Amino acid sequence: MADDVLEQILIQVKKSPFYSIQLDESTDIEYLPQLSVFIRFINNEAVSEDKLLCKPLKLHTKGEDIFQLLDDFFTEYSIPWDKCAGICTDGAAACTGIKSGVVKRIKDKAPNAVWTHCLLQENCLKSCTKC
Repeated sequence: MADDVLEQILIQVKKSPFYSIQLDESTDIEYLPQLSVFIRFINNEAVSEDKLLCKPLKLHTKGEDIFQLLDDFFTEYSIPWDKCAGICTDGAAACTGIKSGVVKRIKDKAPNAVWTHCLLQENCLKSCTKC
């Protein structure tokens, strides 16, 4: 069933004139790094949002490793980088590094993509001890 859901999302993303992605690298309860990616796209003249992937990062949480996992997924499923209009991440150095961060590497593939900083996690951590 999960494969069918992914296939439906991919069909819709490929039909969309553009999309944006939100990345989050976090550590699970076993202290293993995970990458979650949400995607927003146009579907029937409305904005849709779905979880695109959640995969473990092998060894490192460096920008290069995060981008490689993402790029491999995009290549495997033929998601065109040139339709990427936006990138949203937290302020982690692995994501925002000027020379080797994920944002830099995505912008190399999608130069028109605009990066925004997501404050949701940071605000949550400042105001809530149960997050």
